[in-house]
Amino acid sequence: MCRCILTARPAGATRGLALKKEDMPCHPVRKTAEAEPLCEVQHLIVELEYPLERGGLLPEDKARTKDQQVQQFFEQGDFGYVKARRQELKTICAPSSPMDSHLECSAYTRFCRGQNIMMDFSSLLTIPQPMKYREDVIKEGQIGGRCQLNKKLLKSMGQHKSPLQSWYAELEHFTELPTEPIKSGKCDVVIDKPTFLMKLDAPVSMYHHFCDFLNLYLTLHLNNTFTRDVSILMWDTNSYLSNFQITWQAFTKNPLLYLGPYKGKKSSQSDISLPLDPRGGEDDPHKTDQ
Repeated sequence: MCRCILTARPAGATRGLALKKEDMPCHPVRKTAEAEPLCEVQHLIVELEYPLERGGLLPEDKARTKDQQVQQFFEQGDFGYVKARRQELKTICAPSSPMDSHLECSAYTRFCRGQNIMMDFSSLLTIPQPMKYREDVIKEGQIGGRCQLNKKLLKSMGQHKSPLQSWYAELEHFTELPTEPIKSGKCDVVIDKPTFLMKLDAPVSMYHHFCDFLNLYLTLHLNNTFTRDVSILMWDTNSYLSNFQITWQAFTKNPLLYLGPYKGKKSSQSDISLPLDPRGGEDDPHKTDQ
């Protein structure tokens, strides 16, 4: 595992974290929003003990040397994976001015983030329960922003459409809006605090639920921000219940939110992140079902 816990980040990005200096990065702290590269393979502090004759960690891997094997491990099971997802980021909806909306995603919409995004939860009033694994929660005209949408690019990212593999089902109907969501006056709720929208696997299981926590942790690195003053919004109309609830305190100092109170309402998300999902895609080594 890499020792480089954090990378260069904006001032205040780690506010509220109880970390010692020796647990901080091997990169210097800079007051900049420009992300430096994450850990590199040479920063690994645990020697990989894996027989070379077995190749790589995945059946299709063909490592012929120990260096190749270590590199594959770094790319599949360490911060090299985060680096690859960051390099995949593409702008789905581009702003024309600073107050416009913005949406960008990694490949297959496995991770996305946006600003000033409108989401309409009217369908929650009629959708049968449970709804958290449904793919028809957000319909045509129920999500969008004031920005220039690349429809072709968005459509090309739908190959991993599945409840716990990507965010495509929630984003496929994204549309351009004529006005900023907040200024339109049509939003019932405005969420200003940075928000992580979580689609959970199985909170009753430690094995499955910690995939949620691990992927949220990786998402913090993708965002290059580390603060506990954020909102965690569960993609579920039922309130969260789990024996592992205390684990969320590592990520937020605020109460956990859920979709129940938003039924029938339009919301404007000033800063929203759609984290890596717990089961990833077919080529995702972090998927829980093998």
